[in-house]
Amino acid sequence: MDFNEIDLDGRRRIVDMTQIHDALAHVRADLDHRFAGSMRWVSRNGTDYLYRKFKASEKSLGPRSLKTEEADRLFRDGRDEAKAREARLKKQLDQAAPILRASNLGRVPVITAKILRRLARDGVLGRDLIVVGTNALYAYEAHAGVQIRAGHLATGDVDLLFDARRGLRFCSEELRQEGLLRILQRVDRSFTGQGYRASNNDGFYVDLIRPESRHEVATNPADRIVDDDLVATPVLGLDWLLSVPKFEQVAVGEDGLPVPMAVIDPRAFALQKAWLARRPDRDPIKKVRDQAQSDVAAELAARYFGMDMDDPVLTGLPKALR
Repeated sequence: MDFNEIDLDGRRRIVDMTQIHDALAHVRADLDHRFAGSMRWVSRNGTDYLYRKFKASEKSLGPRSLKTEEADRLFRDGRDEAKAREARLKKQLDQAAPILRASNLGRVPVITAKILRRLARDGVLGRDLIVVGTNALYAYEAHAGVQIRAGHLATGDVDLLFDARRGLRFCSEELRQEGLLRILQRVDRSFTGQGYRASNNDGFYVDLIRPESRHEVATNPADRIVDDDLVATPVLGLDWLLSVPKFEQVAVGEDGLPVPMAVIDPRAFALQKAWLARRPDRDPIKKVRDQAQSDVAAELAARYFGMDMDDPVLTGLPKALR
């Protein structure tokens, strides 16, 4: 058996953790948007004006009146309430983490979990970058309520697929301003980059990849997000992965805390892995693992998710894969 089902008590704990995580994500979205920045009163020519400041810009909301005073009160009270709720929810997750760890429900390696949390918090994961490769299995098993055999999951890196189809100006603000390497360094300052790969002092790798075009002649300017950043390397056979629906799921890290994940559709994962296993230039050792991972993803998709390989959403995949 390539996976084992999690018992009912374990499933309940994971559901509770996921609900708290989702509530926390909602509160943080409010803090990042509705309650971002600050408000202040400025006196000009004997009249008080309410100003809303956000990053480097500041805008007047009008002179003092019942309306602007109410806007100021609602902003401050709402922000304080959101911050208090954020602290309560974070405390609940911290309290649940040791129980999840003791129950052997923690799965995603700590460094991978920290990177994905940071990317999600910055609005990058699922928008500009998605997880491909072995780590995607953590999302599938979490959704199914199972634990996949360790041999299928062992990896010392994470592959991030960069979707630059819309152009860099449509990337998330955090990615445009900092680039991927600086985001990784906020997780672990030992990360250094060379080409498409960042590595830390423990030898953990993060690879930035993109689909290889049919007429690959030179480095695409969009391969590097900012100066001195990683350069997305083209990989054959990834273009169709961007045409299938994303699969989003909250998994559990080895530290017992939630890990938001955005990966490719499990059917696309299974088909791509099967395709890799058939390639004559593929390492024979990797071929065996590719096929095993393909079989696991396909079984989870059919048995637990009710997904059909003939689904119209997969029509963008090459016929040779379907």
